[in-house]
Amino acid sequence: MQENSDKNKTQNNGGLISEHDHGELGQIILLILFLVVWSADSYIFYFSTTYQVMLPVYIRILIAFVILIISAYLVSTGIKYIFSGGKKSSGLVKTGIYSKIRHPIYLGSILFYLGFIILTFSILSIATWFVIVIFYNYIALYEEKILQKRYGNEYLQYKKQVPRWIPKIV
Repeated sequence: MQENSDKNKTQNNGGLISEHDHGELGQIILLILFLVVWSADSYIFYFSTTYQVMLPVYIRILIAFVILIISAYLVSTGIKYIFSGGKKSSGLVKTGIYSKIRHPIYLGSILFYLGFIILTFSILSIATWFVIVIFYNYIALYEEKILQKRYGNEYLQYKKQVPRWIPKIV
């Protein structure tokens, strides 16, 4: 029954493998939770921002800006490649950004949160970020199981060549 449900989801997504049933809702809830924790700790209560003094604000802004640019690149490239002309067939995507990393959109999202954490060094935000990283890893593993069922050995070879999170620097 689950396999049939996966096929229906795939067909409804134009041939794309869909994410976990609660993936989108989970991402929205975690975004709201993170923004509430980060902004409340960083700008209202200052519970855990005492480490801000370790780095001057202009350095934190510069580092955060670089991380946010990388985040935007990963997300936009991943989305553009999947939903526009970059994807030439309905098969397994192994080229472009997907030849360097298996989940560029999720990694970009994780880096987005990290960029905000760097701005204020909120320890409470770091705790929330760890929950977010665990969540993204969970939905990535879920998708990989579906991809492995659908593409078999082709996907196993892809997994051996392309890392899930940290791109190989060659």
